[in-house]
Amino acid sequence: MAINVLKDCKFYVGGYDFSGQMNKLEISVENEKLNSTTFGADTKHYEPGLQDVKLSHAGFVSMGVGEVDDIIADALSVKDQILTTAAESGADGEFATSFKGMIAQYVPGGKVGELYGFVVEASASSAIAVRGTISATGAKTSSDTGTIRQLGAVGAAQSLYCVQHVIAVSGTDPTLDTIVESDDGVGFGSGDTKATFAEASAIGSEWIQVGPAAITDDYWRVGWTIGGTDTPTFTFLVLIAIH
Repeated sequence: MAINVLKDCKFYVGGYDFSGQMNKLEISVENEKLNSTTFGADTKHYEPGLQDVKLSHAGFVSMGVGEVDDIIADALSVKDQILTTAAESGADGEFATSFKGMIAQYVPGGKVGELYGFVVEASASSAIAVRGTISATGAKTSSDTGTIRQLGAVGAAQSLYCVQHVIAVSGTDPTLDTIVESDDGVGFGSGDTKATFAEASAIGSEWIQVGPAAITDDYWRVGWTIGGTDTPTFTFLVLIAIH
């Protein structure tokens, strides 16, 4: 069993990466426990209720236009922001958790002589939390495909979830077109596009749900096409989850 020391956690909100400003990250995913015990039972019975997702994030305040304080203040109480957390380094192939949420509380402060810190609290707003595999990440300057991974098939009652965060863009008239493909073999001899993100030309994020519907393919990869001039560059992350 590998024990993970928290040294380089990642936290993405929409088109922003807050990782370099935080020093604490907690995410709670739980279902309500509904008592369904009836007369005649000799033990209690429970049914799963609604899922609740909460996130707590703490770090250090940086002031100014486009800095942490400015970004979080603008994001406060905005529904269905896409939040993604990774407990390792956010590298390709690692696990991460994503959900649509709302930042409901922002508490900056501190004592005299201390660093100016903050705490952010967020809760899910309209989607379950999904745990998936980071399948493309980093700065890209040319069109390519990511690593092929056997992530499994999608059951009839399950959905495919694809999440993209675009956190940096440069170049002249840059464009990014990202797809998620599947195949029944590692060689991708008959790959099929299962999800297509809207063309991106600026920072932002997108959440795609395909299903519930069965997909028998069990191999997956991300593909991207980059357009523009003056070395168009996109720094982005794509998560693939089956839930």
